[in-house]
Amino acid sequence: MRTYYSNSLNKAHYAYKLSKTKAFRNQIQKVKESFFIEPKTMLIVSDETGIAMADVYKYVSILRNSNQIAIAKIDLCKVSKRLSTYLTTDPAFFPMSNQIKNLDNGS
Repeated sequence: MRTYYSNSLNKAHYAYKLSKTKAFRNQIQKVKESFFIEPKTMLIVSDETGIAMADVYKYVSILRNSNQIAIAKIDLCKVSKRLSTYLTTDPAFFPMSNQIKNLDNGS
């Protein structure tokens, strides 16, 4: 009996971790696509996608660490009316230094 109970818990835990992983991948993909369309602030992306601000911050941090996102401009946010950074995942808007780093890493 104990072995069966233990195995069923392990399977349930594995399924739970897998579902969290799929949700993570879906959300980070939504955030990445939203920043690709046009440069936006994290607040705008959160409003558009329905993803919590804390999660958007986490995903932006992950994208920054892998050089997949860059600051496009610093301007007033359309939503909060405060000075904010507009981020982008579109390589056309990346500063020249990031483009050179990406080319060096690809070789």
